[in-house]
Amino acid sequence: MIEIELPCLPITVNQAFATFRGRRITTREYKAFNELVEKLIPDGMPDWGKFTTLSVVIEFYSETWFTKNGVRKRDVDNFIKPLIDSIFKHFDIDDSQIFDLKASKKFGPDRTVVKIFHLDEH
Repeated sequence: MIEIELPCLPITVNQAFATFRGRRITTREYKAFNELVEKLIPDGMPDWGKFTTLSVVIEFYSETWFTKNGVRKRDVDNFIKPLIDSIFKHFDIDDSQIFDLKASKKFGPDRTVVKIFHLDEH
């Protein structure tokens, strides 16, 4: 199992990509986020190889899920794509190897916890 903790929430899909002259490009924010993820991934990660099935559990922590008027519009699925792409880029693994994915919002100081399991372990 791999556990990665980021001291923040990830950027959203809208922050990660922009359209320029009809082409979809990555933003500076996304490049900076990739660099942060790269620094925070611990050494000694398992080598699962190119043909494996993975399970990913993501916990997004924040104290600002609600406003005084109700639930804040922060869709959990908008956080997932940039986060998964950044982590899996580091491992040089295709994220299509994720066969099981669970994401949840939790209360606490802003941070993100990602646990990646070989599907047989979980």
